[in-house]
Amino acid sequence: MKWVSLFVFLSLVCMMFFSGCTSPSTNQVKINGINETQTRVVSTPNVPAANESVSVVTLALFPQDLPKGSSITHNDWLNPDLNCTGDTLCMKEGYSVTVDNGKNTTVEQNVMIYSKPVTNGTLEQVLNEGYPEYSTYIINELPTPGIGEVSRIWKYIAPNDIAPGLQGYFIVFGKGNVYEIFHISGKNPDLVAGKELASAAAQKIKGFQT
Repeated sequence: MKWVSLFVFLSLVCMMFFSGCTSPSTNQVKINGINETQTRVVSTPNVPAANESVSVVTLALFPQDLPKGSSITHNDWLNPDLNCTGDTLCMKEGYSVTVDNGKNTTVEQNVMIYSKPVTNGTLEQVLNEGYPEYSTYIINELPTPGIGEVSRIWKYIAPNDIAPGLQGYFIVFGKGNVYEIFHISGKNPDLVAGKELASAAAQKIKGFQT
């Protein structure tokens, strides 16, 4: 009987040991070079919804695309037009990135795939739909910046009762069904810096197929 009791005891110990081994394990992750114990699932920011394609993200600016001193301060998906049917011009996918150039200039990039290819007329339509609140601003078109297949540029000055001293530029260009809006803003926005970022983005859509 003593041998039987000992066998039962050892069996219970083994069961407890193996049940502990099969319990949910923790994952070792490295954060800033330091090992940290992470349990459960780590949430991933900016995950696309089921109806959005990851392809449009590859056309956005990344930190390695930026000049020294610039940084990305925000990035997020744009809401597509879920009722995009027929012969209407509508956005099927979109992604937005905001860049701070470290010199009092903010550059917002909106890269989008639309239902129709780029033309001079659709560039203006896409801008008006994306930034309708600027319809009350003083806006003047400047000579084309020559970016992408088709491109246009506008300069605006905000009314004093809305944002005194605020001015900026919209560079709108595209290739095929890919449209991009670069919004360059600030008290004294750097248009040259904005054009350089837009040119870097235009290189990414050269071989892109929608």
